[in-house]
Amino acid sequence: MVVPHHTYVDGGMAGSGEMFGARDVIAATIEQTNAETCCVYNMLKLSRSLFFHTADPKYMQYYERTLYGQILASRQNTSSDTDPLLTYFVPVNPGAQREYGNLGTCCGGTGLETHAKFQDSVYFSSTDGSTLYVNLYLPSTLNWPERGLTISQSTHYPTDPAGTST
Repeated sequence: MVVPHHTYVDGGMAGSGEMFGARDVIAATIEQTNAETCCVYNMLKLSRSLFFHTADPKYMQYYERTLYGQILASRQNTSSDTDPLLTYFVPVNPGAQREYGNLGTCCGGTGLETHAKFQDSVYFSSTDGSTLYVNLYLPSTLNWPERGLTISQSTHYPTDPAGTST
């Protein structure tokens, strides 16, 4: 219902004030206050759960695109000891700039939790243990002793798009 009818290419939601407009008119929704990170947070949880029930790769394809395109983009790439430097919106309108420092907003709270998702959905196995799913391509190591398998992935993304798996 949401993807692709209310979704920008980065995975953000097309809508204003947490409300969807008409279906399939994404360009008409471009403004300063859309692509809210809390909506994306909920969509990540939903798509992950749907993948568990169906094993349909379209859910993890959306998950990966959104994790990198929206969640990674929602944190300012600098250090702070007093502020998580998260943005409430990842605006898509021309000339828009992200605003950071959302400690008192919902996106300040869910934004902190969402960044932990870079490690939570990398690998899954089927219920019977016969199939391994590699869902995210990011630096990680999987040790699966029951199958005698170890997989390591390395990358310097986003500064270098190349990666290796062994």
